[in-house]
Amino acid sequence: MPSQSILRPARNRTIAPLRAALAAALCAAIATAHADCIDDAAARHGVNSLVLRAIGWQESQLQPAALGHNANGSVDVGAFQINSVHLSELGRYGIARAALFDGCVSAEVAAWHYRRQIDQHGDSWQAVGAYHSRTPARAAWYANQIASLLMRWHAMPASVLPFPADRRLAPGRPPPPPVSSTGPSPSSKLVNAAPPRDGEALGVFSEIAYLPPAH
Repeated sequence: MPSQSILRPARNRTIAPLRAALAAALCAAIATAHADCIDDAAARHGVNSLVLRAIGWQESQLQPAALGHNANGSVDVGAFQINSVHLSELGRYGIARAALFDGCVSAEVAAWHYRRQIDQHGDSWQAVGAYHSRTPARAAWYANQIASLLMRWHAMPASVLPFPADRRLAPGRPPPPPVSSTGPSPSSKLVNAAPPRDGEALGVFSEIAYLPPAH
């Protein structure tokens, strides 16, 4: 059942509690920078932590200072490459663009955004792809990239990719321009940000909500 986003303003009587919830989440994210911000953000928003980690690795190899420029003029900011289209909404809750260069804040916003896709598409590969794009071909490509990462990390069984490969997209190459690390120095860094070593994720598959291939 879809849940109300803590960032999505509803009626006036709910805005204050939503702001309080967001402030509490961000304070917790920043205050616990010594812990793993990705795991913490995933737990707060009820999303899979390894999928969230794979998203960050796909986006920027989890570099908090990453900055990407898109052909449509938008900018992707921080470790999870939060698109500037969201800045107006985030700004209503005190999250400025500069804050997204903080690795923990970036993970928090990414988990929120991924949660919204799950609320819309279900806990599915469609939701994973929708984190990146609403365009079906690009979303399918992205979901395949995340699945490939999880397979390499032994976090899910090696099997066919969730979507057929789209030959219009060059194999193994992302459709957007390369990300450049030209942003300001991050105020905090993600701890344990690197992907699992070979075999490290073995035995934890039972904790992962396995996403079956899309049909």
